[in-house]
Amino acid sequence: MKELQCLVGEQLSAVCFVQDYLQLEFDGYKLTTYTTPLVETLPNEWMAYEHEQYKNGLCRFIARLVEQVVSEPGRILLAFRDCSERISLPIHEGKDNVYYTDLEGGWFVV
Repeated sequence: MKELQCLVGEQLSAVCFVQDYLQLEFDGYKLTTYTTPLVETLPNEWMAYEHEQYKNGLCRFIARLVEQVVSEPGRILLAFRDCSERISLPIHEGKDNVYYTDLEGGWFVV
């Protein structure tokens, strides 16, 4: 996903919880996800939406700079500067999982 590399160096500026989706905003760039992002708290330990601290865990990334975007089979990982936690965006084949919107309003489906 080379298109998502533009997020590197951008800060997560907002997390928006909407009825059936979630938005991650990066100073103009936006990821709208219809799959629930996971918060990696330790290697191989994750918080999902049902966890009582999930929303706080996700919001802790606000104001942190994206250090790395990695596309792996079945997910996209967002790593942040000065932070051991990561966000994982699950990707399910054959579904519209994540919509990416750029600064000019252009968009594509991940």
